[in-house]
Parts: sequence; structure tokens; C-alpha cells
Amino acid sequence: PAPTAPDAPQITSIEPGNAQVSISVSVADDGGSPITGYNATCTDGSADYTGTSSTSPITVTGLSNGMTCFCLVSATNDAGTSQASEASSVIPAGDVDGDGVNDLLDNCVSIANPDQTPSAINPDCGEACVTSSCAGTFCENY
Repeated sequence: PAPTAPDAPQITSIEPGNAQVSISVSVADDGGSPITGYNATCTDGSADYTGTSSTSPITVTGLSNGMTCFCLVSATNDAGTSQASEASSVIPAGDVDGDGVNDLLDNCVSIANPDQTPSAINPDCGEACVTSSCAGTFCENY
């Protein structure tokens, strides 16, 4: 049989980064022709941002940190382009304190605390934030 467009990709993970996301996908059926590229589109409700790649993952840049984005991915082979994947949401974030921990996961975004050890005094904040009672930070509950 002649090749057909691939199945819609399935988003397997989205990793938030500083004003960007990295989207990993899988495709159940390539339609009988190898996948030649992926196109990802993320929207924050007011603007669309795109990224392309010949392989997964696909990086989309230009996003606003802290704003929820909804992302879709399509796959292309020599026979055509798939339908879009189901939408997945993600919130890009940076690394304000430079400790290598994404601010969305950082339990102390104002003071470098790479081990993310929760405080015995306030378990919602890292040891480094105890003196400030998490002032000026947002903390991830553990």
C-alpha cells in the first residue's frame, strides 16, 4: 500500500525552561514512511509560538515565564502531515537564583539552594529561605 500521513503524535513529556519548553513525543504509526519532522505550536491565549525539529524533542522558545501555555505537535512524513496531538499544558519558568533548579520546582527562588532540602522549621520552604520565612519567594509543598 502507498504510504499515508502519520498518526497524530502523543506528547509524552514537556519540560519547562527559561522562556521555553522542550516537548517529547511518540508516534504510534508513521504511515509507512519515516517521520521527517515535527512542528510544535504553543499558545498563551494571546500569541502563538512555534518550534520545529527533525526529531523529538521539539523546543519552543519565546514563551513568557509563569504563564500557562497549551502545546500541540504534528508529525510529517513524505506522504503528508498528521493531525495535531491532544493539547498539553505547561508553565515555563526560569532560574532566578541560578541554582540549576527550575523556579516552578524551587523551594527557594531568591537564594541558591540546589539541594532543595526542606526546612525543619517550615517544611514548605528550603533551608536557605528559613531566615526570611520565604518572603519574596514561592515555595513548592513537599
